[in-house]
Amino acid sequence: MADKPRKPGRPQGEGPGGARRGRPAAGRGQGAPRFSTGGGGFASVDEQLRMSLERGALRRRRARRHAGAGVGVPKAAKPEKRARQPQRLSPAEMEVAERLQKVMARAGVASRRHSEELIQAGRVTVNGRVVTELGTKVVAGRDIIEVDGRPLGQPEEKVYVMLNKPKGYVTTLFDPQGRPKVTDLLEGQVAERVYPVGRLDYDTEGLLLLTNDGDLANGLMHPARKVKKTYIAKVRGVPGPAKLKKLQEGIELEDGPTAPAEVKVLEVRAPNSATISLRIHEGRNRQVRRMFAAVGHEVIHLKRTTLGPLNLGDLPVGQWRPLTSEEVAALYKAAGLRLGGKPRAQRAARRRS
Repeated sequence: MADKPRKPGRPQGEGPGGARRGRPAAGRGQGAPRFSTGGGGFASVDEQLRMSLERGALRRRRARRHAGAGVGVPKAAKPEKRARQPQRLSPAEMEVAERLQKVMARAGVASRRHSEELIQAGRVTVNGRVVTELGTKVVAGRDIIEVDGRPLGQPEEKVYVMLNKPKGYVTTLFDPQGRPKVTDLLEGQVAERVYPVGRLDYDTEGLLLLTNDGDLANGLMHPARKVKKTYIAKVRGVPGPAKLKKLQEGIELEDGPTAPAEVKVLEVRAPNSATISLRIHEGRNRQVRRMFAAVGHEVIHLKRTTLGPLNLGDLPVGQWRPLTSEEVAALYKAAGLRLGGKPRAQRAARRRS
């Protein structure tokens, strides 16, 4: 078969514009777009782009059909973000790391026991992460500790206050019933945030220690220390020797037997009432009132006069005073703690020397 005649001006193998098939046209720069015109070539770059998009859409449709996926199939759920891991402590930091509740107590947030309750309630964060595990180690000054969203400040100067609590006041920092709090009696006079060490009943008055020293508060309240407290109770009727002996040996209450107590009759107004001194180291809820009720005598009036080495003395009801350095040292000894490292006590001792 005879060859077809060539068109004039176009060499064999060249396409429109004089370009060889599959090669860039002469005179194009290196950065000019390249596209093939052989074997179903494109007339322009726009046509090539349009066909590329159509082919991509076609490949995606085929892939969906092959996978058995129809239109509207939900996308795979994104993997959950990993929880922020606590910062690891270096060997040097492990040497100075302390338990979180101890750091909180030293900063004056609350006693160590109350700090543990705040941690377990999920109200404490360390470096933005909620911590609920007791015993978590932190480095004071490095880790950012927040309680209820408020950053933990630098440790406050230690304050020790003895208050003669009146009747009609609660010894908690918050009361849902809105009753007066013992801290109201110090408002505007003590800049630091102090809290009661132990509790006195709403209707009980007498010696109450308030401080922001968590170590001391924890030591004084620890059952193993057996820090004794003296109560003066005016009871209805006059207990006989047998009843007084029961108080001395221990009374069986609904929450278990009490430890032996030191009992002394101070005054008798037969047959109506008696005033009795009771010295115990336990601190159960309304314990003294329940002990006398167990032997058949209602407590008319109750007042605490001593706490370890502290003595209320002649401090008027509703009034308070700061403790002396000697009293603070005596409390530390009663709690089984060393006084070293307590700046306020050391400065007070230097001032007196």
